[in-house]
Amino acid sequence: MSVVWIPALLRPLTAGQDRVAATGHTLAHIIDDLEARYPGLRDRLCETMNLRAGLAAVIDGNVARHGLDEPVGEASEVHFVHAIGGGACALIQDVFTRSAGAAISGILMETNDCAKATRDTV
Repeated sequence: MSVVWIPALLRPLTAGQDRVAATGHTLAHIIDDLEARYPGLRDRLCETMNLRAGLAAVIDGNVARHGLDEPVGEASEVHFVHAIGGGACALIQDVFTRSAGAAISGILMETNDCAKATRDTV
């Protein structure tokens, strides 16, 4: 089973759990599995057949480039990360590097306007 890290704003849907187990061979299957156990989660993660605008998925430290068709391994770690706009790049990078690791910090920087300025420091 994969481990899915649940963003703080979505934890009320998972009874406060920050990590849950899910099965599936693609990101879409993982979300389907989560929806079956935590109703409403899909609507918070997806718009139609895509991840919501401003939301990215990181699977085993790699940014999901194929949307919901992104492959997921049996023992993968999946993170849903909100893109954050604005000028607080250094603060955001520092907080996420300390709390979730460089891979998560990297996705924030990639989805943010400050990507070029910080990509090499992650």
